[in-house]
Amino acid sequence: MFRKKEKPYIRFRYRKDHELIPRPMRASKSLPDWFKSLARRPKGAEPHEPQTVKRCVPVLDAASNGYYIPAWCDLR
Repeated sequence: MFRKKEKPYIRFRYRKDHELIPRPMRASKSLPDWFKSLARRPKGAEPHEPQTVKRCVPVLDAASNGYYIPAWCDLR
């Protein structure tokens, strides 16, 4: 009557002969260092003045949900 629900999951396929290509990683585990070290408010800012992007919840959600798939080469 009540079946145990399975948790949804994502499976990435990976070929053994492509071992030099970086694997996908969780976005929450790989936030950029500049974002982690960013202050919530600029130095000397008043409470009513605009704040940095770190206080914006949609930006944090977009940066920390999902997966990053690193590029296999440098892009310019």
